[in-house]
Amino acid sequence: MLIFNCTKAATEFFTVTRKGEKQSFVYPPDKNITIDSQRLQDADGNPVMLFQWVLHAITVKRKHCLIAMEVNTRFSVILTAMPKGNPDAFIDRFKPRLLDQLFGFALQSGILKEEQFAMFINEFMAQTADIFLCQRSDRSVQAHINDVVSQFTETVDASGYVPDNEGEMLNFSAYINNQLRKVKPSRDYTHPDEQMLLFWLQQFCGFTPEQAASIKQHFADLHRRSFSAWNDIPDDVKPPPYTDKIVILEDFKAQKGNK
Repeated sequence: MLIFNCTKAATEFFTVTRKGEKQSFVYPPDKNITIDSQRLQDADGNPVMLFQWVLHAITVKRKHCLIAMEVNTRFSVILTAMPKGNPDAFIDRFKPRLLDQLFGFALQSGILKEEQFAMFINEFMAQTADIFLCQRSDRSVQAHINDVVSQFTETVDASGYVPDNEGEMLNFSAYINNQLRKVKPSRDYTHPDEQMLLFWLQQFCGFTPEQAASIKQHFADLHRRSFSAWNDIPDDVKPPPYTDKIVILEDFKAQKGNK
């Protein structure tokens, strides 16, 4: 089950006024996210798999944007130019974008091959057929969402427009989800894209904990080699800070010029 814990802004986004009365597609359940695992069950009375996200809404240059962040991994999905009061339109765009972001990273990392995608997509769709939107947030997740919002709006202000095609947003999302984030209670710094892929492989692709541990070690080795290579570069020829962000911005500008 996909659970979207909607902030006040997201709740208002999915609220419409009909015949003078406000109607919302968002439910107001218990405040504690962890209670859902005890309360939500399938037809046989067994606990369902919960895929918890915090969903926030912003308006940038008069375009409505939604930012969803997964609670445990802090992996984020940003959707631009969204219609208000239409949760079906949101889900129709959210699932394909999440799949594109994950599979793109898995391919780039050499973890999965393209021919493996179909079976994993089917499993994901089966486990997330049910959707639940509720008015609720999480202070720690919201802090990271605020950081994503800040980086997104800064990039939009610098480029002059809100990106509105898949290629642009996949590039920006790859940049955002590669940022180090610290999640309690471990207090360790992790990469959201790696953490989400590890969860995905075990939950939807049948990978064992041993296989996941091997992939985690693979990522750690890559970071260690990258850090060592960076230290070997003389300081006077190292690129300036925020190079990745500059590349993203230039990509936005180039694609805007081609429209």
